[in-house]
Amino acid sequence: MVNLQYNDWKTKLWKQIKADVLIEQNKIFQKQIKDVPKDVRLFKGCQVITEKVNNMNIVLNLVESLRGDYM
Repeated sequence: MVNLQYNDWKTKLWKQIKADVLIEQNKIFQKQIKDVPKDVRLFKGCQVITEKVNNMNIVLNLVESLRGDYM
């Protein structure tokens, strides 16, 4: 699910990006990951997805900064 959403975001043009909406959707992913039982989070696949979601959070915050009026 996460990969499908991120691949969709990659196809958006710069003018179409609404960083605040994407950040909120990414926060939903982070919450869903936190709600997964701890023993499941220890699997390598879950760790990779967690890392991807955390990295995307950093990227989206940077994109939001670049889209600011003063940039």
